Amino acid sequence: NSPLLGSDRLVVHLVDPHRAGLGRVWRPDNDARLWMNSLAADVTLFTDHSVACEGPIVDGPSLVEWAHSVDEVTLAEYAAEPLATEIRHLRGDSFPTRRVQSAYLAWFFDRVLDAAPDNVDVVIHRTRVVDLIDGPSGHQCAVLADGTRVAADSVVLALGHLDTQVTGDA
Repeated sequence: NSPLLGSDRLVVHLVDPHRAGLGRVWRPDNDARLWMNSLAADVTLFTDHSVACEGPIVDGPSLVEWAHSVDEVTLAEYAAEPLATEIRHLRGDSFPTRRVQSAYLAWFFDRVLDAAPDNVDVVIHRTRVVDLIDGPSGHQCAVLADGTRVAADSVVLALGHLDTQVTGDA
């Protein structure tokens, strides 16, 4: 059980039409010419002593450290060839491709799910939220594109990268 929840149960509904944990931008099928704008040594999903936060400090590998320490079986789960080779050849001073980041994000997301306390459930909905309405008893109700309605005590809207249309306007 989670120390914050005690014996209470928490259900997290993650709604994304793309692969959970990756979203639209960080896909393994991205073109190899789409690079990140950060050096591999500067990318991490973990906290360390430099982070001031209320929660626990959870140390872990940066992207480049992960690329050189992840075992072959695990790497094969997240990256087929030639992406696995691209990951193994990553340097700290290189700009990784978005598809390299997708493997690291997928590995991290699975690690978070595996580490969730027994009284925390994560339900993944591979669709979109199309409306947010007031539900019974003061709850919010997320209406999903597939018709599902999800009642929630709290809602976090994380929009990520939005679609844009190129126009002639400056």
